[in-house]
Amino acid sequence: MTDKTREVLDGIKDRLTKATPGPWFLDAGGDSGVYTEARPSNTSSDVASAFRREDEAFIAAAPVDVARLTRAVEAVLGLHTPVVVYELDDKNGTWIYDGDERRVLTTLCGECTPEFVLGEIEDGDYDGSGSDADIHYPCPTVAAIEDALNPKEGQ
Repeated sequence: MTDKTREVLDGIKDRLTKATPGPWFLDAGGDSGVYTEARPSNTSSDVASAFRREDEAFIAAAPVDVARLTRAVEAVLGLHTPVVVYELDDKNGTWIYDGDERRVLTTLCGECTPEFVLGEIEDGDYDGSGSDADIHYPCPTVAAIEDALNPKEGQ
């Protein structure tokens, strides 16, 4: 990671750490208030009524921060695409079908899987026996992003 990227991420984390803890939520009753269970003041859970300077910095930077983080995640996920490998009949070199669908042998990560394996797939020489070079999809990178965006209950 470059120093510039580290600086951007540190700034985002700093604003997040200093802001009133979340999660924040809108009042479902039609009021325009933003509330939190963290109770920023002794009298109200309304973030706006207990607005702090740190919250202003967090809110002001949110559109840029969220856009940057979204672009970064989408760029990484765009690189780590699934490569679906279908099963071939060794005798006649045709696809094996289950009903109307080609039978999937495995799914590998197109970014993490070495070029020689992708070449074997393209040439029809990949046998799917598996090796240390096979990086299955979702790869550890995609799995880490998925886990961060979709935390399990209690995380």
